Amino acid sequence: MSILTGGEEQLDVDEEAQLSEDDHVDEVGQKPKRVRADTFTKRLAKIDQGTDFRMSYSPPKGITLVTNEEQAMEAVRVLESHHGPVAWDTEFWNVELSRNTPAHSSGELLCLTAFGGGKLDFGAGPLLFVDCKGPSRQILDLFRSYFENPNKKKVFHNFATDAHILYGHDITVRGLEADTRYLARLFDSSLSSWEDQVKPDKPAVPLRKSKPASKDALIDDGGDILGPPLNGESAALEPLSVDCEQHTGPGKGYQLKRLVSLFGIAPKEPPSYKEKFAGKLGIGGLEAHCSEEKFGEWLKYAADDAYFTFMLYRRLTDTLRGQEWCTELWKEPLEHKIRGSAITLNGLKNPEMYTGLSMSEFAVKFYRPFTELLVEIERRGFGANREYLLHQLTAAQGDLERHREAFRTLAQSLADRRGRPLNPQAEFINPRSARQIRQLLFGNPDEADRLRWVARRVKAGEQAEWVPPFLEFPISPSSKQRFLIRGLSLEPIAYIYGRERLSNYAPSGWPKVESAILRALAGDPYKGIYGHAYHQLEPIRMSSTMASSTVYQDIRGNNVGPIAVDRENKGRRGG
Repeated sequence: MSILTGGEEQLDVDEEAQLSEDDHVDEVGQKPKRVRADTFTKRLAKIDQGTDFRMSYSPPKGITLVTNEEQAMEAVRVLESHHGPVAWDTEFWNVELSRNTPAHSSGELLCLTAFGGGKLDFGAGPLLFVDCKGPSRQILDLFRSYFENPNKKKVFHNFATDAHILYGHDITVRGLEADTRYLARLFDSSLSSWEDQVKPDKPAVPLRKSKPASKDALIDDGGDILGPPLNGESAALEPLSVDCEQHTGPGKGYQLKRLVSLFGIAPKEPPSYKEKFAGKLGIGGLEAHCSEEKFGEWLKYAADDAYFTFMLYRRLTDTLRGQEWCTELWKEPLEHKIRGSAITLNGLKNPEMYTGLSMSEFAVKFYRPFTELLVEIERRGFGANREYLLHQLTAAQGDLERHREAFRTLAQSLADRRGRPLNPQAEFINPRSARQIRQLLFGNPDEADRLRWVARRVKAGEQAEWVPPFLEFPISPSSKQRFLIRGLSLEPIAYIYGRERLSNYAPSGWPKVESAILRALAGDPYKGIYGHAYHQLEPIRMSSTMASSTVYQDIRGNNVGPIAVDRENKGRRGG
């Protein structure tokens, strides 16, 4: 799945320079905005979307290129006679995710790619590339019966997006075999971000031994990917050969290219779509698809996505088949499980909770229908009382403003050891700014020219890098006068627990200020429950109760998880 956005993306440097004369300032004196629509239109106009060079294009070895009705019917015949799963991927453009989702967009499909193993030959090889643009636009209809056949097993990576795009072309996908994105979550649910429970000494993730054949070998010999399935039998486990922490980060852990590198399917992480084609305006894929010079590289890139998806499916399914499914819902005394049963409980971590099934079977029974249900919900939506929601929104906005004002008032009341106001300009502090809250919590009030905890902690024990203190323009009133935020000199939560945990640091090296960590620092002082901030500040006789209340009000005034800061240093919600 690839998404090519419209004209709202940031421009290349040379394009920005060309547009500098078109900048404008609105009547209220806000920052100038770039005029990008004209440049996007001009670039789009240069693309010959009706070009027919693909009709006679000679594809690389192993790739079957489908551009006409005869080739499409042959590909459908092969698919209909195949009884195993086939991995699919779509490439499309003109979807602006910041404005709408693929479920409610007018994205245009460029091509379909498929791979079902080395033995599945579509004519010129096992990799299938179906052109859906220009003169080949109509052949997509010939694949409708296959995609809507629930008996044909189909594998996707991020099924929702591909299904929505095909639905926009009047095809309702049935017969989902697996979504490798969900299988990866079953295998390790901590890959998507620096989870609070992840520790720096996290053991290596066990991976089932199986050496996949290279893609070239599959094409030459027509062999299978990973050999026969294990049929539920255990196989030796080996740790991943890479550091899992290198594959963490908000929203990055389950990207296809990252996963194929993590699971050893590719020797290194393949370049992403954006790195190869997207550029800054997001129409690089359309340009490559319609360019005779770039089409060969585009064809290989798109086909590889289907190949990687199939490889990942086989690897994850094979691994999950050897992992037991244990759940508290199945909890029974051990003697009840053994009585009249042939289940072997030796070596199980939680034998009382063992279901007798594997995680692969759990994925089939629950994750597969759940994935399809989510797609249906996204497509149809669900009923809601609009009047009630608007009422709740108004009430919530009032609560947020009240807590933010309480936060600023409490922050102004904080004093240092000598009784002097710590931050007399606290009225300017933005409680939704992660940078400002980090400085307030972890900065050192006695070292105005030093920040104590601004260190890049990629590895435990790395030396801190001292930087100048954090200065910020006030958010309101509009002024150019800078102000200094003096901190409470709190110890990061990582050290409270007796060891440094990388999961409590952002990739930049700052201690995190996400909701769970702020709650641990604050507690609930209005109920007499004090957090780590109170216990740290009490020995130095600072207003520890006030500090706990300040952090508590910051949580109430945001009520969000991780917080990010944009280029203007104005706080915004982040994922």
